[in-house]
Amino acid sequence: MAKKAIFISYRRDDSAGHAGRLYDRLVAEFGEDAVFIDIHAIEDGIDFVVAIDQAIDESKVFLAVIGKQWLLMADQFGRRRIDQDDDFVRIEIEKALGRPEMRVIPVLVRDASMPALEGLPQSIKSLSRRNARNISDDRFHYDVDQLIEVIKSIIRPPLERETKPPVKPFTRVEENRKYKLLSLGAVARLISSGKSKSEKTSNGQYAVYGAGGIIGRTNNYDFEGQYLLVVRVGNNLFKLGASINKTDPNEKFAINTNLLVVKNSDLVLFDYLYYYLKVIDFSPLAVGSAQPSINWKRLSMIEIVVPPLKVQQAFIDELELKLQKDPKSDELQRLQLIKDVLVQYMD
Repeated sequence: MAKKAIFISYRRDDSAGHAGRLYDRLVAEFGEDAVFIDIHAIEDGIDFVVAIDQAIDESKVFLAVIGKQWLLMADQFGRRRIDQDDDFVRIEIEKALGRPEMRVIPVLVRDASMPALEGLPQSIKSLSRRNARNISDDRFHYDVDQLIEVIKSIIRPPLERETKPPVKPFTRVEENRKYKLLSLGAVARLISSGKSKSEKTSNGQYAVYGAGGIIGRTNNYDFEGQYLLVVRVGNNLFKLGASINKTDPNEKFAINTNLLVVKNSDLVLFDYLYYYLKVIDFSPLAVGSAQPSINWKRLSMIEIVVPPLKVQQAFIDELELKLQKDPKSDELQRLQLIKDVLVQYMD
């Protein structure tokens, strides 16, 4: 298990959904290797207690996600879990509070209030004195943005290089000043960077996408509509044209942990952005040596030439007409054609 810097503690019956959304945002910002959450970070066959202890020892930030039932959750005998010595959430918090260098931040979700001093076991009463961060459903992304800034100020040195990635698609397009040059983060947004909850089956109704395309089927789906699927980790991250896929406009699907799900904004047409990203080499964005990967923070810094929508549509129409005329062309020929037509419209 790779070293982590941020530990997320939560009760599944109390705040699993909110903890999962928070995990997705933190992974998009800091990378998967930096964030620990039990459902993603502990491999099969690994001792749960040992893994938790190791992760807390390595972390600098401990996020205690607290919902309305966090303090009141009880076992089958009606006893509060928090009062029991073997309660994993209590054990996690005890260990975190026992490390003076650890920043312990209560994260209140679902309109929860901070647990009162008298309601907590003696070993974790000091949790009530920690300044809490509220994350509301209505302002989720804004509130998490504020939390991310706090975490950035704690984690030193930076978890990843902050320099702007040298991702340059083609010089002639870059040097063009006829149209606006915007970052990918300005023309698209991250929808998800985590694993779907849907389980794979051999004959499910919906597709499950991975880095290599469709890798299985499922009877449940987590997304519906047309999205860009960007490879986050795996060999296809280093293959031009293989780093990005797309779904159909009304498709229902699920993903595995190897993908980022991205949606275009009104500034760019979906197919324009898809073809543009198709011919960009994402490999300079990768960080990490054992298992190189990218995250949304780095991906969002890619520069995109953004012509008016009518020019984007003209590009799409001409490109797809040419692609249809030569259906037997291989992938490299198709990529070169995309690049040639794009440059033509930028001149």
